[in-house]
Amino acid sequence: MRRLAPDEVRRLVASGRLGRWQVYALEHQHPLNQLTHFVGIPLILFASTWPFWRLLVAGEFPWGLWVGGNVVGWALQLLGHRIEGNRPAFAADPWQLAIGPLFFLAKPWRWLRGLPPVALDPDVLAACGVALEPAPAGAAGPEAHAGAAGAEAQAGAAGATGAGGA
Repeated sequence: MRRLAPDEVRRLVASGRLGRWQVYALEHQHPLNQLTHFVGIPLILFASTWPFWRLLVAGEFPWGLWVGGNVVGWALQLLGHRIEGNRPAFAADPWQLAIGPLFFLAKPWRWLRGLPPVALDPDVLAACGVALEPAPAGAAGPEAHAGAAGAEAQAGAAGATGAGGA
């Protein structure tokens, strides 16, 4: 799927027909934004949790790590969104703060399983005036982009009817 333009992303998000995961994926399409998040999110998580662990275990709080790691991590996040040309997703929905780490943990897992990072409903795209380029010859059809839940549900249904063979 091609990267969507910022105005297309705004239309889709404003439609209210997308889940939080889909909104997060759409607002993090640029490879450099993804790179800044792959570095920044773990840095923020580490810098926000390790100092408290050290306080419990060793009785000391590494202020430099806590402040420096958070400043650098958040600066990377903001830089990524500057490159992407949008505001951080959590500016409109604080739940996106929890989705960010989960999204970047799930991305390699989905890639290893041969699934797209996120599935977008073609009807929602059409309703918002977003046209995707046709798939190249030999590409998988829409069922390949149904996402994990759709593929697993289809596999379960096939197994339940006996169509899965055994």
